[in-house]
Amino acid sequence: MVPEIVKRLVDQGWDVVVQSGAGSEATFSDQAYADAGARIAPDAAATIAGADVIVKVNAPSADEASSYPDGVLVMSFLQASQSGDALKVLAAKGATAVSFDLLPRISRAQSMDALSSQATVSGYRSGLAAAEHLAKFFPMFMTAAGTVPPAKVLVMGVGVAGLQAIATARRLGANVRAYDVRSAAKEEAESLGATFVDLGVKGGGNCELTVAGETVLHGNAAIVGLSNPPSGMPTHASFLYARNVINLLELFSEEGALKPDWEDEIVLGTTVLKEGKVTNAQAAEILDLPFEPIAAPEPEPEQDEAEPDSAEETTED
Repeated sequence: MVPEIVKRLVDQGWDVVVQSGAGSEATFSDQAYADAGARIAPDAAATIAGADVIVKVNAPSADEASSYPDGVLVMSFLQASQSGDALKVLAAKGATAVSFDLLPRISRAQSMDALSSQATVSGYRSGLAAAEHLAKFFPMFMTAAGTVPPAKVLVMGVGVAGLQAIATARRLGANVRAYDVRSAAKEEAESLGATFVDLGVKGGGNCELTVAGETVLHGNAAIVGLSNPPSGMPTHASFLYARNVINLLELFSEEGALKPDWEDEIVLGTTVLKEGKVTNAQAAEILDLPFEPIAAPEPEPEQDEAEPDSAEETTED
């Protein structure tokens, strides 16, 4: 959360608790949160005590989840394949778990798309990291000593992060080429000034020399393993994520209280657990727990208009 969004939540009726120092790396002081109406808690345990909703970026560990209140709603990136142990703990606690990585790809959900917003930060950071580690200029320079040609940059994958990396490298003056397995990505890459390559690659993901969180030197190449690029730009990464959170949370609440709209496709799509029951088929398979899809609430029976009380009826003579 950032102070601006905290104020909006408080105005909606929420009691917001922020751990002391949580915003310091993103230049948000405890006082800024307090001024926005939040209560400042000294540690994590005090922050989550009695919480109805816990908002995180990364999924909790199983140990961390075990300290959460029973029946709490947890909103985070909760990929079942990577946080299975924590989800099992939350299920045993009767918790409701909402994961941003399951957000439906529909236009109405774009303002809640935390994957895309953080990928934007990651792509920008990747472009800067490439420029920092390259022993050359990115732009072309014409000097009295001769012309320095621009750097050549190849971007693999033209999703949200790739497009931002293309744009960043182009702004820095590099000649950029790009590749994606999707032919539809060609137009997007070219719209940002990149040349789309015809290129064949084997499956298997990233470079096999990549080590998360480290820079590996191999010959003249530096393989930079950015493990958490958004953390390098915490102010705007937090600003974007906080807006994604409040936009999604509004579908799960009303006037500062939990009231999920179980008929909304975004609510249904992002919910992994509902009161401890696994509501996502893929998660149920991974967790080896029963799949119990959310059923739309039954409509309330219509009530007939009350008949007038015969004792109160009057007649005219």
